[in-house]
Amino acid sequence: MAKDCFNKLESDIVEFFEDRLKNFNIPIDIGFEFQSNSKQKSQLIKLTKIPDQYSVLLNKDILVQVNEEYFDAFDEDAKKILFDQEIDKINFNLEKGTFKIGKSNIVTSQGIVEKYTYEQVQRALEIERLYEEQKKDQ
Repeated sequence: MAKDCFNKLESDIVEFFEDRLKNFNIPIDIGFEFQSNSKQKSQLIKLTKIPDQYSVLLNKDILVQVNEEYFDAFDEDAKKILFDQEIDKINFNLEKGTFKIGKSNIVTSQGIVEKYTYEQVQRALEIERLYEEQKKDQ
């Protein structure tokens, strides 16, 4: 029943992901497990950190889930942007040799971006993020 929505991801989509991954600096060795998820309605691609107890068994660190129906429907540019946006959420801690999957840097409404410039919104969110990190370090 629920197993029908989870399948092995088509090799052309895995190759597309790996091609997009080459545009990023991945400073530590990360293993990816690929899965098709037809129930994933709100996004084309989703990266999830595999819990440590399963990561050891699978020898994989990140689960990459793609809605193949969306993939087939989107144009090349949209796919590139959405894959890159998701890959860009991988944040590394080089001192510890670890990583985490963060959130998008820009989370706001279209109205705010139209009222201000994209750069202003991005700067404000970056200041907010840095402030949060500073509070954690104290």
